Amino acid sequence: MLPFRKCRARAGDTVAVFPAKLFTAVILLGAIAGGAAAFAIARGPGHEAVRLPGAVTRAMRVGDADGGQGNGSDADLPGDGSASACERVSEPGDFVPSFETPEGERPYRLHVPPNPGGRLLPMVLNFHGYGRTAAEQEEYSGLVPLADREGFVLVTPEGSGWPQGWDIPGVYADIGVDDTAFAAALIRELSATLCIDGGRVFATGMSNGGQMAALLACAHPELVAAAAPVAGLAIDPCPNRVPIIAFEGSDDWNVEPWLVEETFALWGPANGCDPEPTEERVSEHVVRRAFASCGGFDAELYWVEGGGHTWPGGAPGSASGAGFTTDEISATELIWGFFRAVGR
Repeated sequence: MLPFRKCRARAGDTVAVFPAKLFTAVILLGAIAGGAAAFAIARGPGHEAVRLPGAVTRAMRVGDADGGQGNGSDADLPGDGSASACERVSEPGDFVPSFETPEGERPYRLHVPPNPGGRLLPMVLNFHGYGRTAAEQEEYSGLVPLADREGFVLVTPEGSGWPQGWDIPGVYADIGVDDTAFAAALIRELSATLCIDGGRVFATGMSNGGQMAALLACAHPELVAAAAPVAGLAIDPCPNRVPIIAFEGSDDWNVEPWLVEETFALWGPANGCDPEPTEERVSEHVVRRAFASCGGFDAELYWVEGGGHTWPGGAPGSASGAGFTTDEISATELIWGFFRAVGR
């Protein structure tokens, strides 16, 4: 059972008054004009425990990749460093394969870095915001060049619905697509077809995609080693401990900053850390809050004073953010540093 922050509604929606589809045009225009994953979160009178989906969709194919099909068993994940896992080495490059689910094919963007030594590689899932696309998220986050430099596989899936986003159980499920099961099945399939280190699979994302990253890590700690929500930490701590690094702007118009602060304050103790975080000013407008004594399940928050609904250090001119974007820190670099430190 996983608690979520309640209540929340996407920007432009009227809760329990009009059908959501009447506002699709409003949402889409707002996303184009104002940018960012358009969803707003407001605290309700309590938290609702939501049962996570138990079934995992079996992958049928991943583009033109060769190799055996995943069978949904975690025993198949190549996390032991065995040489046989690296016999699946793929050619480097950018691909847009499709992944088949009961709801239909789901495209995703796949970036494979050069791997001449046939090593087991980390993998990062990168979730776009509501009303956005995988291509926009790739550009905005700047993770592709980092993947080549640091040697990890980057997976940027497309969401569900239109405008596309991520169905979060218990918070909203507008079209009933099990996005958590989709992402878990995708991890299993890629781990069975590429040279992936099963102990170093991570999830990040922007806004609604940040929610998705945290949810996936909570739902599947056997698959995801850590999460990094950017402008989207709005899910209460997991029943299991999950390392997390988050980013939030004090002037975020979409995800209420006080809610992120309150959520983060709960996450550290839930991870077994000290009761209160320490604070360190890392630049003129950025404060790092971190819990100590976490036993490897670290929890950090980078608080950007005056920051908007943005990815710190994000690509200039991108339509994926709204408000002031700091260049005093790079969320991309900090996320990878965190992932590299906490990988199992």
